[in-house]
Amino acid sequence: MSARGHQGLLLGSGNGGDPFFSYVRSLAHFEGIDGATTTTDQIAGRTWTRENYGTNGVCQLSTSQAKAGASSLRHTDRDYQFRTDAAVINSTSGTTPHTLEVWARLDDLSGPIYNRHVLCSQEAGGGSSEQQLMVGYDAANEGKICFYQAASLAGGTALELKGSAVSAAVINTWNHFAFDFDGTAIRLFQNGVLAAKLVRGYGWKMTSNPFRLCQGIVSGYQSFRQGFNGYIDEFRATYGVSRYGSDAGFAVPATPFPDHA
Repeated sequence: MSARGHQGLLLGSGNGGDPFFSYVRSLAHFEGIDGATTTTDQIAGRTWTRENYGTNGVCQLSTSQAKAGASSLRHTDRDYQFRTDAAVINSTSGTTPHTLEVWARLDDLSGPIYNRHVLCSQEAGGGSSEQQLMVGYDAANEGKICFYQAASLAGGTALELKGSAVSAAVINTWNHFAFDFDGTAIRLFQNGVLAAKLVRGYGWKMTSNPFRLCQGIVSGYQSFRQGFNGYIDEFRATYGVSRYGSDAGFAVPATPFPDHA
């Protein structure tokens, strides 16, 4: 099988399956009872749990909103995170093709702090060592998908990849966000439209620290933590293939991500 996925295969073949399901490292539907603080991933052996560094805001399953199914992850402010083990993108070099994608419904554009909503993050530990996929980065890019990778993970110079090619996301509406690395370039997509592209030989790099949703935080610098205001649903991480390795973009899914091939 080619390392690159093809436009239109997101939802799988006619039987509703995913032809790349064997490459899926994480698939979270966030289904559960209202107020739950853990959820079971569709990939065996993986769970997501809440962790906090304060008491402001909420981080729990909610039946108030859902992109698919009956519930989603509700998060506000910047004190909480939903976390799992480190090996979501199972490569410390980041050179193997991979895709991270999620649906998000934002309460606002400015976010809890720094004009951003963190979708997912992972730090290398201490100092400037974080990487984050987020909506917004600064005032000029509020509501637009962006990616940050600190100098220690990005070859000595921090990467700030901003999705300036798209319009800001509409608040209180479900939007699809995707990070794709096809082996030669990083692409950021918002609602299936190419927002930014960088030709480079690696993408997201696994570290020894947990993979987090809705919070960006670095050990020893917790006071600078960033958060998320809104809802998250249908998170999927694919490792070994690139689902969206084309500048042309793709049609976003209309049904939940499949749980089978």
